[in-house]
Amino acid sequence: MKIFNSLGSNYDFKSAFNHLFSHGSQKDYEQLRQSLSERFGGDAFLFYKGREALKQALLAADLPKDASVAINGFTCYAVDEAVTKAGLNPMYLDIDETQLHFTADTLRKIAEQDSSLKAVIVQNTLGYACDIVEIEKVCKEYDLTLIEDLAHSLGMHYPDGRLAGTVGDYVMLTFGRDKVIDAVSGGALIIRKNVSDKWLNNLQNNRHQPTARQRLVDRTYPFSTWSIRATYGIGVGKVKQVFLRKLGFLPRATDGSFDGFTDLPPSYAREINRLLKALDKNLIHRQKIATIYRSELNKKLLLNSKQVDGAVELRLPIRVDKRHKLLRFLKASGINIADIWYDAPIAPPRFMRQTAYRLGNCPASEVACGSLINLPTHININEEKARKIVGKINEFTKV
Repeated sequence: MKIFNSLGSNYDFKSAFNHLFSHGSQKDYEQLRQSLSERFGGDAFLFYKGREALKQALLAADLPKDASVAINGFTCYAVDEAVTKAGLNPMYLDIDETQLHFTADTLRKIAEQDSSLKAVIVQNTLGYACDIVEIEKVCKEYDLTLIEDLAHSLGMHYPDGRLAGTVGDYVMLTFGRDKVIDAVSGGALIIRKNVSDKWLNNLQNNRHQPTARQRLVDRTYPFSTWSIRATYGIGVGKVKQVFLRKLGFLPRATDGSFDGFTDLPPSYAREINRLLKALDKNLIHRQKIATIYRSELNKKLLLNSKQVDGAVELRLPIRVDKRHKLLRFLKASGINIADIWYDAPIAPPRFMRQTAYRLGNCPASEVACGSLINLPTHININEEKARKIVGKINEFTKV
């Protein structure tokens, strides 16, 4: 079977087949809410999309009109969109290249200069911790709302031992495609502050379910992608991929709108509950694969060659020259990892024009976007496949 970074990366035949016939009840829904509340120490609200949860976090914070929100200058368009949909202004903070996240010093300088800054979103890029201790200090000093975005870092621990998601005023989780917990779609918001009755009533009055077509696409996605990967080598999978994409059955993660409160169907909650129970096993596997990359790759490629305690290792980033040539070289060997997080400061590039980002806002982020690739650690990468990836990359870099 060909190697992919995404395209149903978290599904094998059994899980894909089971997903076709998944079902759930209100009990599963409430169980998930209770489990998340206990894990993160706050009130849990469930959503169909993580970006809906992030937007609602900003609305619940009741920030001043036209306030600014600091976000990573190396992130997904979904974050930018959530901020603007909440009626706020994204403020792009450049990254430290070794951690792919902005530092507390960068945040402090902005907070000192711009009084419009009222909130901060930290994302722990690719599952590697930001400097949460110092960032938290800056937030307290300047009275900034702190939001933890766990899209990449569910299950991660910060260097001081705290579980990611137990620090901020609000916490967003996503259970979408290719994330640590992958139920195709799903999100949650954890709130540890008092919220207004107006916000609560707005959620209740705007509650609706995903459309029947959305649920059908989600239900078939795992099996469709598994079958594509299984038959890609003989050409059938590639044809099926093109056909299903044209029909809209292989949507891209950032596509679609999220106006209003789209609730999480119980069948998704049931799957998320199952995956939460297997979270530790998932993370151990990712750490094992990442260890192979670190120990056997040319050390010049690594951003940080040391194993990071508590990291999630959603993907392992490396810095390369001639990236496009390397990706073509790998593809010729059946290694398809061209879907880069991120190939634009606010990725994917097709959405850059819809953002307020301007060339030069975040120079380090722009350099990273042109030189990084990230290596897969998901369940469909075993030790043999990891070593194949390493071998091909080392072969290319010696040329």
